[in-house]
Amino acid sequence: MKRLADKGLKWEKACMEPGDLVIWDSRTPHYNVSPSPSSTQVRLATYTCYMLVADATQGDLNRKKQAFEELESTTHWPNTMHVGKLCYS
Repeated sequence: MKRLADKGLKWEKACMEPGDLVIWDSRTPHYNVSPSPSSTQVRLATYTCYMLVADATQGDLNRKKQAFEELESTTHWPNTMHVGKLCYS
């Protein structure tokens, strides 16, 4: 956060309600936070990226689909697969 502040940028929290849609340039610094550890509410965010299908192989798309089915997180990019486990308290 200090690095952003040093550049004259101010952190803004976008408060969302269930069903809200947020569209932004993903090069903008961002992150999401799950509910507090004491909460039983599951937070789900779906990030989408639109690009030419020719830029992703069928293997990339299959791995993305499998990650979704196994509740794993991935990068925003459909053609660059980095997968991580979701954490639920």
